[in-house]
Amino acid sequence: MQKFNDLPYSRPSKGESKKLIQTSKKMLKNAKTPEETHAAYLKLSEAIVEPYTAQTLAHIRSTLNTKDAFYAKESRSANLNLAMVMKQVAGVMKLVFTSPLRKDIEEKFGAQTLRYREAMLKNSGMSTLLLSMKEGSLVAKQRKLAASCSVEFAGNTCSYYDLLKLMQSEDREVRRGAFDALESFCEKAAPEMDKIYDELLKVRIKKAKKLGYQSYIDYAYASKMRFDYSPEDTAKFREQIHKHIVPIYKEIAEAQRKRLDVEKLMFYDEPVYYKDGNPKLTGGTEQVIAAMGKAFDEMSPETGEFFRFLKEYELFDLEARPDKQLGGYALLLLKHKAPFIMSNFNGTSDDVLVMTHEGGHAFQVYYSSRRQELLEYIVSTSEINEIHAMSMELLAYPWMEEFFGSDADKYRAMHLARRLYSILYHMCVDEFQEEIYKDPGMTAEQRRLLWKKVEKKYVPWCDYGGSGHFESGASWMLHQHIFLSPFYIIEYSLAQICAYQYYLRSLEDRDSAWADYLRLCAAGGSKGYFELLQEGNLKNPFDDGVVEEVANAVKALIHKEDSHAKLV
Repeated sequence: MQKFNDLPYSRPSKGESKKLIQTSKKMLKNAKTPEETHAAYLKLSEAIVEPYTAQTLAHIRSTLNTKDAFYAKESRSANLNLAMVMKQVAGVMKLVFTSPLRKDIEEKFGAQTLRYREAMLKNSGMSTLLLSMKEGSLVAKQRKLAASCSVEFAGNTCSYYDLLKLMQSEDREVRRGAFDALESFCEKAAPEMDKIYDELLKVRIKKAKKLGYQSYIDYAYASKMRFDYSPEDTAKFREQIHKHIVPIYKEIAEAQRKRLDVEKLMFYDEPVYYKDGNPKLTGGTEQVIAAMGKAFDEMSPETGEFFRFLKEYELFDLEARPDKQLGGYALLLLKHKAPFIMSNFNGTSDDVLVMTHEGGHAFQVYYSSRRQELLEYIVSTSEINEIHAMSMELLAYPWMEEFFGSDADKYRAMHLARRLYSILYHMCVDEFQEEIYKDPGMTAEQRRLLWKKVEKKYVPWCDYGGSGHFESGASWMLHQHIFLSPFYIIEYSLAQICAYQYYLRSLEDRDSAWADYLRLCAAGGSKGYFELLQEGNLKNPFDDGVVEEVANAVKALIHKEDSHAKLV
């Protein structure tokens, strides 16, 4: 394999994929033994490798520079080509679904592969291809608009990530000014954001209807392979969070207010956990990479091997810059079994958060891609995937001194609490989206009022100051998942409850907790959600009492970490 920047990009040969698909089809038709059936089924997966890899490479390069016209065009082309290949694969799969071959495949590879394939067959096709392309175009437009954030503040031109950094200043006036600057940009962008979202709603609902679903919510759950739980189960989970975590975080927020010595905790105060400022990194990007390498080397032989691979082939792009897509991700270049990490470092403790999180994702696909025979088993559904990432954030705690020096205790205390806080905003987003897609005819103003309602429910202490753009309920636009991946965000909260379990157990028996985590990573998507929770020795977040048990244990742990950091 070459280093990432040297990897050649070319549009994959449609003829080669078609040839592989036809070969597999012929092999399936002529299969006389289970072994021949298995070989034919594996051959079918080979047809996806080149188009999937090309699509991923074009997407990565288009997000690293949202103004790159070539890769923006190639990303659209690669998406279309992959959709065409998947349609041809789906046609061959019809042979499997309606023949004795099904039994042979299920006995060899398990039932999950056919559940995946059936869901993919139902949720894709030429009838919705143009709608999917339109949706992709709108998403790219929103990403580009968000990435264009540039405002003047304190004599400097600031990007979105510059403002986020300033909003962590120990100087309250600085963070308030940065908040005002961000609000100003968002207010100017809001009419276009509302317009894009209106169009996205129309396209998504039309696509769901065309595929035979009663609502987009039903489509979203099916397309995300949620075979084990329903929107009704999610609603009950949200109520568990409301009942057990909101009261706990009220206490944490009040303790934060007292530490900051402010009369009222404002929205722009929330990013700052300590009066003397959040934990400071001991160095820049290179130091973070070096510290991450040391952590992974000492964590386990498997993680050490993985991170050396990332470094050797330069499989990350970490620093923020103009016109780079916001956020972060880890994606798999399938042909090379190589994960790629994208982030937007801004010199704050968030750099460690995103590096450990995306590092968890990247490690899992690296590890499972070398152990799973079926391509669709390399990754799992999102609820499990986020366990890999969020657990890594916590399991890396013993190495925080490498990043923060004497501020390590402060980071651990802050991170434990902030992850609890993030669950509450996940609930806001999930309930907001559910109400939106139940009543997609809402006006922009009605959406704002709805956001204020859900914020009041899950983060009742949130205060924007009584006036301004965000006070109107427009801060929902800060949550990228609403635009980019509707109904995804609940997975973070389900996973966080599981990640806390791994960390709590690691405090008693780290080797046992790590072995369970590693087994979960290796399993990829070879089983359903509930089965994989059992594989990883985790309690199901939907079960009565689990959220309460975990929340109370984390509350005690936060108090203990605050004591270590000399905060109480």
